[in-house]
Amino acid sequence: MVDLQDYGLNQECLYEVLACTISKKDEIKYPNTASMGIRVLDDKSIKIKPYHNTQTHKNIIEYGRVSLNFIDDVALFAQASLKEIKGDFSGIPIEDYLYYNYHYRGEGYNIPYLKQAWMVLFCNVVKETQIVKQDNFGNIDLTEFELEIIHSTKERESFKLYNRAENLALECIILATRLKIAKKKNDNMLYLKIETKIKDYIEMITKFGRNSSVLRALNIVKDYIKLL
Repeated sequence: MVDLQDYGLNQECLYEVLACTISKKDEIKYPNTASMGIRVLDDKSIKIKPYHNTQTHKNIIEYGRVSLNFIDDVALFAQASLKEIKGDFSGIPIEDYLYYNYHYRGEGYNIPYLKQAWMVLFCNVVKETQIVKQDNFGNIDLTEFELEIIHSTKERESFKLYNRAENLALECIILATRLKIAKKKNDNMLYLKIETKIKDYIEMITKFGRNSSVLRALNIVKDYIKLL
């Protein structure tokens, strides 16, 4: 059995990963990836809370499985999270996916995961709870999924701690997705507030150095905002 503490994941701590699921359109299945915050419940279980209007939420509801990919490259978070605005930009390239095949309760399944991941947790949903979260956008409906880990793989040692520039780049990516929501709601004040914070973070990042992964992530963020 998996012991998350052996992988350096501590109880009640939050981690940012890329969650891979299976999507289906016109009976054709294909992988989908999105940024996801996870909370470690104990040594063998994890909790996630995707928003209802996301493809990740729809896929987990339909198939009940997900892979949680631990990634060193912050630019991949931007590719995965900011893919929907531009028709010719599909996010993670299809050739970057691998598949884990397994049997569960007599049925055969597969879960996509990323070849760039230094560690992957393959999970099934064991419990789902409807919750309401309040933030700047008002009350937001979420589904809280409790996951059991059915398999794990660690391709290499990493346990990377993001530096300040990388952490701010992640914040820019998350804020950019919120910017889209503010735009849809025609909330100009909130849009300006979020946009200003993104610009402040980008200015701070440029003072910290020339990390190539961070610069790629910021370019994706900037392109995404231009097309909103």
